[in-house]
Amino acid sequence: MTASGNRSQTNKTTGAKNAAICDIAVVGAGMAGMAAALRLQDEADAPLSILLLEACDAVGGRMKTREIGGVPCDTGAHWFHGGHENPLFRWMTQRYPQLETAFDDVSRQFSVEKGQVHGPAFRSGNLEMMDAAYTAFKKENPGKDTSLADIARRTGDGGALETAAFFARCWMAEDDAEKVSADEFFGCPYSVGGGVVKGGVSRLIDAMKEELEARGARILTGCAISSIEQDASKVTLADAQGGIYEAAHAIVALPLGVLKAGKVRFAPALSRGTQEYIDATSIACFTKIVIPVDAGFFAAQNIAPDTHIDILDEKTFCHCHTGGAPFITLMAGGRDARAVEKMDEKDLQAFIAKSLDAVPPLSGWRDALRGTPVVTGWNNAPETLGAYTAVKISGKRRDAQREGRIILCGEAFAGEKDEAEGASMTVGAWFSGRRAADMTMAERMREAA
Repeated sequence: MTASGNRSQTNKTTGAKNAAICDIAVVGAGMAGMAAALRLQDEADAPLSILLLEACDAVGGRMKTREIGGVPCDTGAHWFHGGHENPLFRWMTQRYPQLETAFDDVSRQFSVEKGQVHGPAFRSGNLEMMDAAYTAFKKENPGKDTSLADIARRTGDGGALETAAFFARCWMAEDDAEKVSADEFFGCPYSVGGGVVKGGVSRLIDAMKEELEARGARILTGCAISSIEQDASKVTLADAQGGIYEAAHAIVALPLGVLKAGKVRFAPALSRGTQEYIDATSIACFTKIVIPVDAGFFAAQNIAPDTHIDILDEKTFCHCHTGGAPFITLMAGGRDARAVEKMDEKDLQAFIAKSLDAVPPLSGWRDALRGTPVVTGWNNAPETLGAYTAVKISGKRRDAQREGRIILCGEAFAGEKDEAEGASMTVGAWFSGRRAADMTMAERMREAA
């Protein structure tokens, strides 16, 4: 596969009705599902027959790279928070040393408010005040949570409230800072900055896919599972085209939105506690708008590669000249994310203009346009129905859950979170897939004893 993410379709399901039988079926071939399958291969004493079933036409879930104007661009998740502090990033560089990586230290960052450009200290100053207020709150109220807005009020600074509103929308994908968990916001264990894969994150997905297949795993794409039934000896899965698959055990690594929408029928039904947790967990809506511009635009505007811009009035932010590529990537969260994905070309251009026109250093961007903007589309796509999970204030994230012969992966079973670390990050998906694999192997050992 190329860096553009044009993955091979040779394993696409044809809807055959004869049953495919395997030891373990993995439903969902995003980061969680692929990490689970690799972990199963690593930990098994004897070869396992593993079948990955993916609804989309390609593996990778919300980690995708495509070519825009001949240049690879990550249109999905691509940022490994903390770089080498991040266990997934370390695992990736050790396991696949052929991948080239880089580190963005976020030193090239500024904020824009009411047409005024502020340096990095503007953002960091408000965040430091809020961090101090959060630390004091936790000392006074051990074990308790509160809203991000409450933490901002505790600083006694109006700028902190504006910062909270901005980060609620742009980081937590929530329209109201009163609904954002302070524990969730301040819970990231990694320092500022992040690692990236040169040429696009699909290079990692390709490497994982190639290893899985080389070691005997079978991957079917275009295979949307619609029902999962189990009895005392097996799990039977059916897809929308009439395909039937049987496995001794199954790992489910589907997005929360798919589970909340009831796209998959479980028989017997999921336990009451599991279903209530799915129903109670929120979906965070977030999308990227990739705007291709002339290759010389950033040099003319004196904008360095990997420049971060917070657009406070519009509650959007953008990443410019990512890895030296000729793109402005505008990020929208909350209701904006849902709306953007449904906009026609005229309304989308108006939305883009409202944000970029507010940034003096990007003046002239219209004349520099070199193609049609590309929108990620996570929130309305039937295979995802959202960007990531978000727990409510005082909510507790849960680890993988066992439902008979099925292990449901990670936070809200979408693979987005392991209880250890990495809330709503790719590393959380990796953690939860591995944990689900470990639980599956433990169950197999128990049965064999």
